[in-house]
Order: sequence, then C-alpha cells, then structure tokens
Amino acid sequence: MIEFAYPGRSASRSGKTSQSGANALNSTANFLKAHGWRAGAGYQPGEANFAAIQAWNAASVHQRAIALMGRQIDGGEGTSAGR
Repeated sequence: MIEFAYPGRSASRSGKTSQSGANALNSTANFLKAHGWRAGAGYQPGEANFAAIQAWNAASVHQRAIALMGRQIDGGEGTSAGR
C-alpha cells in the first residue's frame, strides 16, 4: 500500500479518500497552500511561491525541474518552440 506524507483530501468532497488522480492533485494543492502558496505569485527561484516548492521536495535539482516545467507549461523560456 502506498503511504502518503501529507493527508489525502477528497476532490469530490465526499470525505472518502482514494488513490485517484483527482485526489492526488487536490492533496498536492492543499499541501502547497498550507506551505504558503499564493495564487498568481511567481514560482521561479527567488519568487514568492518557490518556498512552497522547496517544502514539497528537498532536492534542489527537483525544485528547479518543477519550476522549469511550470515555465514550459506557461509557454515561457525553455520550451521546445523557443530553442
């Protein structure tokens, strides 16, 4: 059985947690919010939400990878179209 470091939160608000994708995303969002995530604030190194990413994963290489993927999803630098 998979153990979660942060309590699961039911995305359907049923009160029952399961190992669904929706519940995983909901738990992640709740974790980030509990660690200071502010909607609309930056998440790159040195910006307001990067501390929440640091709380999520202590490995600096993973922190930077998450920030890079976010930038790519947002269509910023580092996307394949920009290379």
